[in-house]
Amino acid sequence: MHPPPSERPGLVLVLVTALIPLAITAGGAWLLMHAGPRVIESLSARSWPEAPGRVVDALVEEVDQGGHGPGTKRWFEVHITYAFEAAGQTHRGDRVGLWRELRLGPQAKDVAASYPPGHPVPVYYDPLNPARSLLDRSIGGGPWAMVCAGVLLLALGVVMLVGFARGLSRG
Repeated sequence: MHPPPSERPGLVLVLVTALIPLAITAGGAWLLMHAGPRVIESLSARSWPEAPGRVVDALVEEVDQGGHGPGTKRWFEVHITYAFEAAGQTHRGDRVGLWRELRLGPQAKDVAASYPPGHPVPVYYDPLNPARSLLDRSIGGGPWAMVCAGVLLLALGVVMLVGFARGLSRG
């Protein structure tokens, strides 16, 4: 039996209650969409061949994070350009790792200094598309944590949504 209309929750209460599982589900989906492709690419890159390469240039660039005023940290990104040979052709790359890494000024300068022009570097490249290359194909614990949290939040959100829908159908 359904309760009389006066005992049913109001539309506002229903919508507010639905927002919680929807937000949890959306958060899990966002984490998976953000970290999942890079984790998959990292797993794929483990089988990419290695070629000897040479550093062409290493530059430090300030990245505007939108924060201004006292106490705001200034962030920098190191851009390393390298050349390598694959499939009988010379290729250039500029991708160091799978994730963009922002550093404080002194750290960025130290990293750039460790890649002087002409310095030999191992380059990992996609044999089907050598234009896709990396100097570091490892992936840290952060992306794995994001994927695990995404799966858990997505599952929790779906279970909550199913329970919410069942509760609505029962009245």
